[in-house]
Order: sequence, then C-alpha cells, then structure tokens
Amino acid sequence: MIGRRVKEKTSLEGLRGAGERILLVNEIAATLDLESLAPQPATPAAGASPEGGPNSDAEVLGAQASDLLSDVLANAPAGGILLTIQVLMNAITVALHAGLTAVVLTSGMKPDEAVRARAAEGGIPLFATAEGSRWRIRRTARRGDVI
Repeated sequence: MIGRRVKEKTSLEGLRGAGERILLVNEIAATLDLESLAPQPATPAAGASPEGGPNSDAEVLGAQASDLLSDVLANAPAGGILLTIQVLMNAITVALHAGLTAVVLTSGMKPDEAVRARAAEGGIPLFATAEGSRWRIRRTARRGDVI
C-alpha cells in the first residue's frame, strides 16, 4: 500500500504578484464552465458548499495536468487541482494522498458512481469537461488568474 504522502501547504502570502489573486475552486469551475460530478448530499457536510459540493470554496494553490498518477504524487502542488483523464478510484486516492483541492476530468471522461462517492467522501470536488487539459490551462492563464 502506498504510504500517506501529504505535502506541506505553502502560505498564500508570497504567491500573489501585483494585481494577481488566488482563485477558489468554485470560481475556477464557474469560469471554465465545468460540470460538477459530486453527488449532492441532502444536507451539506461541515466545510462543504451546497453549490459545488465538498470544499468548493477552498483556495487553489496551483495545478497539475497529468495522466500518470506517480507523477501526480511526486509533483502536484498541495492545495492544487489535478487535470486528468484518469477516471479510476486510484485518481481520487492519489488526489487525497497528494493533498489536492479538486480533480477535473478532461476530454469528456466520466467516472462511475463509486468514484464520485469516494471523491465526495474524501472532500474532493470532482468536475468534468469535454475539452483537453492543455486547453483548460491556456484558457485560465489568458484570464490572468493565478492557480
């Protein structure tokens, strides 16, 4: 079994440049028109936002676009989001171990209900888009937002 690996979260101070700001998960989802895949509980859990699922108001400290989960474990920024086509349970497990804030499934990929439930249980907002990972990153960068 892979040991729990959670990277230390970097302080948000020092990440903001002049005129830049850190985005929230729900802002990224709205800006990029991402489809929420998290099952919506009848009563939101503590820390959850009813609009976007668990932790959708969390700050995003970076992003990693990768389909190789060992690369995500080694290089994804804690507090970041993962853009991937991996729809298996392992993607959620890796996101939890790496201390990620959200997972965006790209290229039209959709997980089964067990994966969606595991993401919700772990407090990881899960989103989908029909577009590829690189296009999503370029679109966000053009807006001038920091992720």
